Amino acid sequence: MLSQTHSYTTGSVSVHGAKGGGSCHLRDALGGLTMRQREAVELAAAGKTNKEIARALQISEGTAKAHVLDGMTRLGVPRRAMLAPLAADAADHSAIDRLSIRDAAVLALVADGAMDKEIADRLSMNMPVVKLALRRIRRVTGGTRTTAAAAFRAHQRAVMEGR
Repeated sequence: MLSQTHSYTTGSVSVHGAKGGGSCHLRDALGGLTMRQREAVELAAAGKTNKEIARALQISEGTAKAHVLDGMTRLGVPRRAMLAPLAADAADHSAIDRLSIRDAAVLALVADGAMDKEIADRLSMNMPVVKLALRRIRRVTGGTRTTAAAAFRAHQRAVMEGR
C-alpha cells in the first residue's frame, strides 16, 4: 500500500512506498492498478469527468467513479485535483506500454514519418491490417496519429533516460 507522501517537482509526482521508505516512479505505481483503474485514473488525470470516462471506457458512470476512487486510494492520492500533474507523465507511457509488439512497430514507423503504404511494405503487412493497427493505436493512446507519434517519442526518451 502506498503512503500519502507526494513530491511535486516540474509537474511530476513521486509516489513513496509505505515499506522501505524508498520512492518509486509513478509509472511503477500505476503498474499496481488493474487495467481499468489505470485507464480511469489516466482519464481523470487528463481532466475528464466520470461521465466522460464512462463513455470512453463503455462502462456505467458509477463503475467509472469506483475505478477512479479505487485507483486514487491505491496511489494514495486523496483528491482528484492532485491527479492533474500525473497526466503528462503517466498517461502517454502506460498507453504505449499497452500496445502489442506489432502495433508498437507500426507506431515507431509512424513516429518516423512513414505513410501507410511504407508501413505495410516495411512490416510485410497488407493495408487493412495496417489500418486496423492504426485504429487500435489511436484508441489506446486516445489521440490522433500525430499525438500518438509524439507520445511514442516521449516514451522512447523516458526509456532511454531510465525512467
